[in-house]
Amino acid sequence: MTEARRGGVPAAPFVDRLLAGGVDFFTGVPCSPLVVMQNSGVGVSLNALGSLHLLYEMPCLLLVTWRGYDGKDAPEHLVMGAVLPRVLDLFDIPRRAPTTDTALDDVTWAVGRLRATRKPVALLVRPGLLE
Repeated sequence: MTEARRGGVPAAPFVDRLLAGGVDFFTGVPCSPLVVMQNSGVGVSLNALGSLHLLYEMPCLLLVTWRGYDGKDAPEHLVMGAVLPRVLDLFDIPRRAPTTDTALDDVTWAVGRLRATRKPVALLVRPGLLE
């Protein structure tokens, strides 16, 4: 009987082997996760967002730390920091940049948009917003 017919390899020994090999961090991204990333991660994720999430209506809340906001940061963050809102606009990903006064309402807005559209929504976290 093949592994596929028996149901595959038991998960516990598989994970034990990974741990023994030094792999000690695991994460998963299901089809409706909250994904935390820097704005550079948005650039890397555009193909998946455009060809999967937007096309197949897979909701995904993007919590994006806005590196390079207002031209202040390490040089490698300035280009993406300057264009981040326009990049999200090009992909029709609704976005808000919460302030201390609007943060909770913006989360409610984002969750509502996710449920209504079943497409990605972004919250752009400017430096200093969260303690």
